[in-house]
Amino acid sequence: MRILEIFNSNLYLKLCEFLNKELVKINNFILIVKKKNEFSDFLKLEQIYLNIFTNSIFEDFISIKIERVLNPHYSMVQDLKPKPGNSSFFISIKITSDDLIKIDEIYDKRLSSLIRLFKNIFTVIDKASYSLKDEELLKYENLINEINIKIRDFLLSTNNKELINRREKLTSNIIDNLPFNGFYHMTHIDNLKNILSNGLLSHIRVYSSRLISIDISNKEIQKERNRIENIFGRNIQDYVPLYINPQNPMMDSKKVRDYQSNIILLEIIPHILVQEKNTLFSDGNAAQSQTNFYHNQTEMENINWQLLQEGKWINGTESHRIMCSEILIPEKIEVFYINKIILRDPMILENVLLLFPNHRGIKIEINNEYFSTYRLN
Repeated sequence: MRILEIFNSNLYLKLCEFLNKELVKINNFILIVKKKNEFSDFLKLEQIYLNIFTNSIFEDFISIKIERVLNPHYSMVQDLKPKPGNSSFFISIKITSDDLIKIDEIYDKRLSSLIRLFKNIFTVIDKASYSLKDEELLKYENLINEINIKIRDFLLSTNNKELINRREKLTSNIIDNLPFNGFYHMTHIDNLKNILSNGLLSHIRVYSSRLISIDISNKEIQKERNRIENIFGRNIQDYVPLYINPQNPMMDSKKVRDYQSNIILLEIIPHILVQEKNTLFSDGNAAQSQTNFYHNQTEMENINWQLLQEGKWINGTESHRIMCSEILIPEKIEVFYINKIILRDPMILENVLLLFPNHRGIKIEINNEYFSTYRLN
């Protein structure tokens, strides 16, 4: 979907940031012209505007048209062409991409408002005394501040992603063994807002903080997870659980099927396993007593990679337990470790867009394949 491509790339914020910077340049130009009292220099604005809005960043998204229209007094003169003194200026700046218009609506038309400001400022060509009213200035100052805050959020998330790239990583052979591109947390979409604000929290923390809206887990299985693991001596419920392969028996559970259209997957950057302290991984469902826990990356040979890659299991057999092999992160997973939000149903896309995960460097993908299961009986 083109709208997702634009949204995930943060093109909208980049367009707003670009216009914001150019707006400062234009304002400085106008102040200098008025100070020098050289009002004929305002005609240079035409070229400045054309240079701004024909920049390659706007290609296929925004168009500009500037026309000079003969004033009525001169319109009776034959063959007279518009020129300074006998003409007025008409400017049109439009968003030409339907997808960008849709994203602009999600952002409360901040880009449209910026464009409107540019058009208003262009009025100085015809009226050198033109100046924005105080209430207009305050309105646009607030608009620009809001855009700058969102841009800072995006830059912060970019810095955090770069920090991950500089830290220790899983070895390439382990990465090659992964069925998909990361580890996965399954949740209901109604929990996403709190997750984006607070990170992914352990079962105990999310309940004590009352930050879960809809719980899709099985209460009986959660009781079985209320036990101490034998490596760091922590309660399993003090960890944030991630699946190595999301196409597992949990996806086939009754609660998940009941909420099918509203289930989302959060893809976590896999290097979190070696970048966070006291992490664990298991060779099966952590709720079951026969499951073993490990800590060192070198012990990942104990994972049944072949079964996890094939993604097939049979109820009541070892394959059922193994398909739920987990990664366990103590207490909390920071938001910047979330790489992607994966949706099954495109109908909930707008609900996710309105939370602006792209500001945090998180991409959105609609892909039903992740939600498939391959139970053999």
